[in-house]
Amino acid sequence: MERTPGPARIVAVRRLRGGRASLVLDDGRNLLISEGARLASGLEPGAELNGSILAGLGTTETGDAAHEEALRMLARRARSAAEVSRQLSQKGFTSGVIDAEIERLRQVGLLDDDAFARAWVAERGRLAPRSRRMLRSELRQRGIGTEQAESAVAGIDDREVATALARRRAERVEAGDYRSFAARIGGYLLRRGFDHETAEAAVRAAWNQPGMDEAD
Repeated sequence: MERTPGPARIVAVRRLRGGRASLVLDDGRNLLISEGARLASGLEPGAELNGSILAGLGTTETGDAAHEEALRMLARRARSAAEVSRQLSQKGFTSGVIDAEIERLRQVGLLDDDAFARAWVAERGRLAPRSRRMLRSELRQRGIGTEQAESAVAGIDDREVATALARRRAERVEAGDYRSFAARIGGYLLRRGFDHETAEAAVRAAWNQPGMDEAD
């Protein structure tokens, strides 16, 4: 928003595309502002803009811009508060504006780290199951607190998940002996974050399922 050095009176309001408005001032200048901020401030032709009003408009306009940017992020996918904060910072917003926007989003239910963590774990379980350890690490990378991450993965049984993955993977693996079978299935499970003991138990369970040769 262009800063004006002194008081001025609005002589006209021109509505622009994209939810913006141009305030035409009596000294010939134009002040670009969001239509939402204009309506909230009651800025109509004839209104006088003094220094304090202009300063307030600057805060409102910046806050509106941060809100619009945050909503664009959330429209693409759910995010944690830390992710939104980090991306707003990369866009050049100050910490004060970012903190206010994070609180605004939380109050209306658009930011909820507990819900985000549970949804992340559920989506991973549906599309790409992995170990509790790997899920915790992914959540921490997205700014979820240690206790929140632990709570989100509390219901996961690594042995059960690894065994289901091993059995599913075994249907697509051609291995004539246990050693090659274990190398391929075990490696897959290790890449999903399971420890060696869990992976070994899951491999044996998959090898011993009906239809697999029990050769060593």
